[in-house]
Amino acid sequence: MICSKSKIADGIQNGEIFATLFGLKPCTLLAHYEIPEYATGLVEKALKPMFDEFQLEKQGFELWKLKPPLTEFYKGGWMFVNKRDERYSLVKQIFTTTSSSIDMIDIGCALGYPLPYGEYTIQYMDDTESKERNTCCVPMVEYTVGEGNFGTILRHFDQYAKLWKKIGRNLTIDLSEHPSMDKWFMDIKNGQKK
Repeated sequence: MICSKSKIADGIQNGEIFATLFGLKPCTLLAHYEIPEYATGLVEKALKPMFDEFQLEKQGFELWKLKPPLTEFYKGGWMFVNKRDERYSLVKQIFTTTSSSIDMIDIGCALGYPLPYGEYTIQYMDDTESKERNTCCVPMVEYTVGEGNFGTILRHFDQYAKLWKKIGRNLTIDLSEHPSMDKWFMDIKNGQKK
């Protein structure tokens, strides 16, 4: 089965929103790089109705549209933010900036991703949903990292896996695009590293 980019984006956005609701992330950036209207459609048809129905503003959440200069990078972008998170001031500082100088490391930190950024994509997959849909993979979270910090990345994944387990789901990590981490992880799994 072939997944469209919007279907993949749906899964990732859902995973990010879920993690923000349950305090694993300070915020979720809702944006689609090829279809800028996607985020607005998601907000208007799904997130805003949920936001209103469950009175999420009263529970410490915010929902707002990005403004320039950030819209140059995230056209049609929106933010779903947990005001109770200790990184809230960083989120506000980064995502409401009027400065044309935008630091991608600060953005990654505000989004709650393991750093540093790099060329390798890490994905967390909902294995339960993959089986239910009879498809190869349903990504829930995606970010890029460089070399090193493998322990930090696994601890980050473990937090997410524990949250998914609470709702009866099995989350797996896809390291296929990060060869050195994949090898490191397999060595540990096979008892070759401690």
